[in-house]
Amino acid sequence: MNLDTLQRAHLVDFCHAQARHTGSLDCMKAVAYVLRNRRAAGWGDGSWQRLINAAATTAGNDGSFEGIRSAPGLAISTHIGLEPDLNDRLLQMLARDIDDIYLGTSNDDVRRVVEGTAAPEGSGSPGKPAPAMYYQFIDLPVRTWFADNIVRDHENHPRIGQVGMMALFR
Repeated sequence: MNLDTLQRAHLVDFCHAQARHTGSLDCMKAVAYVLRNRRAAGWGDGSWQRLINAAATTAGNDGSFEGIRSAPGLAISTHIGLEPDLNDRLLQMLARDIDDIYLGTSNDDVRRVVEGTAAPEGSGSPGKPAPAMYYQFIDLPVRTWFADNIVRDHENHPRIGQVGMMALFR
């Protein structure tokens, strides 16, 4: 096993934990694409693990982080009392697809929505994609910070799309 494989495993675990309540593979993949957009923009010094560990600070919902914490003194995320069900078909499909997302070689509708290339008219500069940097599950209570700083700031953080029960913001 190498470090890239470990990071991909953590990415699968995190994205599955974030969006499993939706029952949607597309929502799980959208979480991964948002993290990839953040990495490309230089968030977390380009470290996937730092992005995962810091995701709660920019989360749209409090409830989406139940049971997720950073282990003391370690740069890894762990799930308290939650073991992934390895027989979960969505987990298996996400694990199958994560390499293409991680390496930037995927080409699907979820990628186009999250990268902003399928964004509605007027949500970005003509010809220039407006990638999603924030997400919020619309079926869970919104965090006050997120509502004040992202949802209400239409100029800097327009809503660029939706994947299932997940709203995406620039």
